[in-house]
Amino acid sequence: MDEQTDLRTRMLPAAGESSKEIVDKATELEGAVLATVLHLRAIWLGMLLSQWGAHLATETGTRLACGRGGKARWVERRAKTVLTLVGRVTYRRAYDHCASCHQGEGLGDWA
Repeated sequence: MDEQTDLRTRMLPAAGESSKEIVDKATELEGAVLATVLHLRAIWLGMLLSQWGAHLATETGTRLACGRGGKARWVERRAKTVLTLVGRVTYRRAYDHCASCHQGEGLGDWA
């Protein structure tokens, strides 16, 4: 066996092990990047929905017909969490309550 063949024979197993380690680390990194991107999308979607809720609240005012004959009044902005394709998304929306029928509703919950 010549020197080059001997060297090749000794290096190939080591090269195979190191390439497997590289692939494993790349796969791990890819998973971490994907998780981070999905988390950022969920944050962005929550911010977008919160802005939409604020816009709806501005358009509708502080008194709404409750649908049962009463007038619902604005109470506060409340958080709501929904499950989406990018994960759990939390956003804030206006919450109204009707004193006559004792029902409350978050603005935009029907959408």
